[in-house]
Amino acid sequence: MKKRNPQRSKAHNHSLDPIEKVHELMQAVHSAEASFEIWRLLTFKNTTIDPSPHVRAFGAYSHFFMPSVHAHWIAVVMSIYRLFDSGPGAVSLVSSNDLRQKLDPAQNRMFRQRLGSILNVANRVAALRNHLFGHRGDITAQAAFDEAKLKRDELRNLIDTSRELAEMLRSAWNLSPDIWPRNDAVADTIRLLDHLSP
Repeated sequence: MKKRNPQRSKAHNHSLDPIEKVHELMQAVHSAEASFEIWRLLTFKNTTIDPSPHVRAFGAYSHFFMPSVHAHWIAVVMSIYRLFDSGPGAVSLVSSNDLRQKLDPAQNRMFRQRLGSILNVANRVAALRNHLFGHRGDITAQAAFDEAKLKRDELRNLIDTSRELAEMLRSAWNLSPDIWPRNDAVADTIRLLDHLSP
C-alpha cells in the first residue's frame, strides 16, 4: 500500500488590505464579546439576570451545557489571543502599525496608552492559550488556570478596551459603524434557556 503524504495547504498570495484587516479585528472583538457574555450567563456569573429559571434548564440539559460552557470559554481565549497575537503576519491590535497610519498623533498616543494598559492581562490569556490549547509546557489544566489568575472584571475590561481600539481604527478608516456585528448573544441565550426551562 502506498504511503500517503499529509496534504499541504496551498500558499496564497492574497494579503488583506487595511479595510479587511480592520474588519477582521472587529469580528474578533465581536467573537470575544459574545462568547464572554454567553459564558457569564451559562456559569451564572451575570449578576444582572435572575438565574433561577436558567438553573433548571441547565440541570435538565447538563450534558449539552457543560461542553457549551467550555466551548464558549475557549472561544473567549482564542479570540483574545488573536487580537493580541504578535507573530509575523498577524492581524492584531499589537501588529497594527499599518492601520494606525490614519490616526493623528494624539490618537496614536491614546491608542498606544490604552493598548499598554491591557497587555498584562492579554499576555496572561496568551499564556493560558499556549498551555491549554497550544500544548506548550508541562502543566496541568488547573495549574494553567491558577497561574493565569484571570478575573472576570479584567477580561471584561480587556474586551471593552479592545472594542475601543478597534473602533478607533474603524473610524480612522471611515468605515460605517453599521459594519459592527450585532451582539444579541445575551438575549438569544436567555430566550433559549427560557424555552428549555422545564
